[in-house]
Amino acid sequence: MRRKNEFFAGLLVAAMAASMVWGQGPISGTLEGTVKDPQGGVLPGVTVTVSSAVLVQGKATTVTDSKGQFRFPALPPGFYTLEAELSGFKTLQLSGVKVNLGQTTRLDSPWSFPP
Repeated sequence: MRRKNEFFAGLLVAAMAASMVWGQGPISGTLEGTVKDPQGGVLPGVTVTVSSAVLVQGKATTVTDSKGQFRFPALPPGFYTLEAELSGFKTLQLSGVKVNLGQTTRLDSPWSFPP
């Protein structure tokens, strides 16, 4: 009888753990986009930084790839300030960029990077 109770207790714990894992939805959002110059050409090598009070570390940084694209996966939902820097260009700053839970926020053209 004791073994039977232990078996069912173990089965119950396993079922509860599985339901908690399956019940978990997305806990973050993604911010991505493309940095372009005023003529519409993509800009690789741009340092893009996001900052927000919702980030544990306060800010995160990445660099645009050969297609001028950047991506910040797994950001907590909230409002962000985005800053883009490249030598020879003015620093670009965007405030109030909203990242929603389980969604991708895109920042593309006409967002340009003036000299």
